Order: sequence, then C-alpha cells, then structure tokens
Amino acid sequence: MITFTCDQCGGEVHAPEERAGGEYECPGCGKMLVVPRHGEVQPMLSGDAAAPQPGSPKLARIAAVVLVVVALAVWRMISPAPERDAHKHFNRGVAHAEKGDLDRAIAAYTKAIELKPDFAEAYNNRGCAYDDKGDLDRAIADCTKAIDLKPDDAEAYHNRGTAYLGEGDYDHAIADCTKAIELRPDLAEAYGNRGLAYGQIGDPNRAIADCTKAIQLQPALAGAYNNRGNAYTEKGDLDRAIADFTKAIQLEPGRAEAYNNRGAAYDEKGDLDRAIADYTKAIQLEPGRAEAYNNRGFAYAQKGDLDREIADYTKAIELKLDFAEAYYNRAFAYAKKGDPDRAIVEHTKAIELKPDFANAYNSRGNAYAKKGDLDRAIADYTKAIEIEPDLAEAYINRGFAYHLMGDHDRARKDYEKAIELDPNGRAGRMARKMLQQLRLEEER
Repeated sequence: MITFTCDQCGGEVHAPEERAGGEYECPGCGKMLVVPRHGEVQPMLSGDAAAPQPGSPKLARIAAVVLVVVALAVWRMISPAPERDAHKHFNRGVAHAEKGDLDRAIAAYTKAIELKPDFAEAYNNRGCAYDDKGDLDRAIADCTKAIDLKPDDAEAYHNRGTAYLGEGDYDHAIADCTKAIELRPDLAEAYGNRGLAYGQIGDPNRAIADCTKAIQLQPALAGAYNNRGNAYTEKGDLDRAIADFTKAIQLEPGRAEAYNNRGAAYDEKGDLDRAIADYTKAIQLEPGRAEAYNNRGFAYAQKGDLDREIADYTKAIELKLDFAEAYYNRAFAYAKKGDPDRAIVEHTKAIELKPDFANAYNSRGNAYAKKGDLDRAIADYTKAIEIEPDLAEAYINRGFAYHLMGDHDRARKDYEKAIELDPNGRAGRMARKMLQQLRLEEER
C-alpha cells in the first residue's frame, strides 16, 4: 500500500503498490492523481495518527474507521457505478463523523447501505455513530449486521462490545472483545475495553492483566492507564492507582475522568485538598460531569464544609436527574444540618430511583428515628436488611429502635447479629456497648 496526500483536497490517498507511477482517483474529491513510487513518499501506517482510548468509545473507534477507509480506497478502482456512489457516501460519512456531525454521518452511511446492502463497513461505522449519539440498541443492531456480513471483522466485534459496555451488559462486552482479540491479537483497544468490563464485574486482577497487555501493545493508550488505575483502586493499591491516573493525564491532559478518578484515590488516602483540586480540574475540563461534583461534595463533607457540600450535590443532581447517590449524599448533609424532614425527602427520592438501595433505607430509618417515628424507622431498617442481609449498621440501628420501644429480646438479637457481622468494626463495637447497657437496665 502506498499512502500520499491529494494536492487538491489535502486528504490521504491509499493506493495499491501496483499502481505506482500510474493514475489513481482521490476518494475524497475525485481528482485523478499520479501515484508516487517508493522512495518518493514515506509510507504511513493506518491508525497511527489517532490514539484510541478504551473506555471512551468514540475515540476507540476512530482507528476502526480509518482501517475501513484504507480498504475501500483500493476497491473503488474496480467497482461499478452504484458501488462507487456507495463508497462516496461512505467517505462523506467518515468525514462528517470526524467533524462530530453525527446526524449527517448516519445519513451518509444509510445512503451507502441503500446503494450497497451488503456494505459491512457502512453498517459498522453507522453503529459507531449511533453509539456516539447514545442510541445503543441501534448501535448493537448495526454492528451485528456488519458481523453477519463479514464474520471475521474484529473491529465490528470490538465496537459492538463497547456498545454492550455502555448498556452495562458486561458479559456480552467481554465475549465480543474476546472474539475481536482472537481475530486480531494486536487490537490494543479490545484488551483495554475487556479490562474495563472485568473491572465493572469485580474482577480487578483480570482487568489489570488486560489493561497491561493493551499498554504493551500501544504504550500511549491513556485509557488503558485510566482503567488499570480503577482496578488498582478496587484492590486498595492507591499508590499504583494514582501513578496510572497521572500517566493517563500526562498522555492526555484533557482527560477529565482521569482527574476525577485520581481525586477519588486521593480522597481514599485522606488527602482531601488534592482530591478537591482534581475534582475541580475534572469539572473545568468537562462541566457536565455530575460524578465529579458529587465526589467533590463528599470531600467537602469530610472537611465539614456543609454549604459547599450541598451546593455540589445539588449541581450533580441538576446535571443528572436520576443520580440516586447524589440524593442520598444530600440527605446526609441535611441530616447533619438538623433537618430530618428534608433528609427523609431526599432519601425517598434516592429509593425511588434505586429501589435496592439498602443504605438509603437504613439512613431514612435514622431520620424517622430522629423524629421519634420508631415504627417507620424499624420498617426501613428491616427493608435494608432484606436487601443486604450482612448490613451490620441496619441491625444495630433496628436493635436500638427496639431497645427504645422496650422490646429487649429483639434488641438483643439484633445487637448480637451486628457483632457477628462486624466483630472488629464500628458496628460491632457499638453493639457491645449497647448490649452492656441493656444488661445494666435489666439488672436494675
């Protein structure tokens, strides 16, 4: 393959080596060009201009699109008119996608498919555009069609896998990335995204192994460092996590999620000032990142800055109306301000958004207990235990409510259960104190 630049439109042209010295049509503008001979032009490797990012589906797919363009440029020379027109629309779709004009890209790919119904690459790229628009079902459908037409297309499997990642279907994501790797063992993005999926299902060791492989294949893959950092965070290896997030930032200074994730690691280490600085940087880079506001609010909570804490949770909710954790955190803040009624409202909203939110039930029970409504408090603690049977805090809280109601037998059972679940932790220590107090009361 000989790669050179069109002197009219400035686009890259990829011609077969046998065309050296002859004419070849630019796929971008249609001008007939003379193909340079070897030595007259420095060949380029397709995809080197882009740095694909696992965990960022839009960037991860740029390499796949470039590879498709390379393949089609050779095909155009021998295609009949409908196929040539299909390729023209396809290339327009690529150009629109690279500019971020996804609607026009989809329209162009659709026209290409109408002209050439077996155009696997057009289905693949349209699927990528749908994914970038957040239409994951259509993305998966298009990538599936591309696979049906071209079963050995590693990029189509990888792209469908990233769409499954977006849907939270991690098993299918892992299966598709694995298939992509089987077809193309050097596809670094597939290792990186499979690592991301393993991290999401709680397998940090496999996540680290896959991200490390991705980095070995493509050392400048910032997303792989970011995803490996998340896995190290999950394992509690915060120093390595911070090192990986820092490397991701060095490779890609505008990567907001790496700042957010490094902030979370600093937060866990108790370095709240650095955590807040990183969350703030993430917000500056990506003002719509609700998670960074929520995380910064939590850091402010630990510093005792209630007003900033509530302001950040509120902003997180404005950006993401279904953000159950932000409602839960804001409820805590209102409880600390001595407003149990507002805390109950916030916890109730968190539960509506996330019905299996055991901690929200437990905390709403505390708010009801604060108001003296022990029956509702016990009902909430019981629901928390049903959802999460090993939640020691819910047992000690329910035990205390029974204790206040004079039901010592039930209180004792709950205290003992809390000790069984958390013998050396805060709940266990508190339960022992409450059992001792219960015995003193019964001896009087």
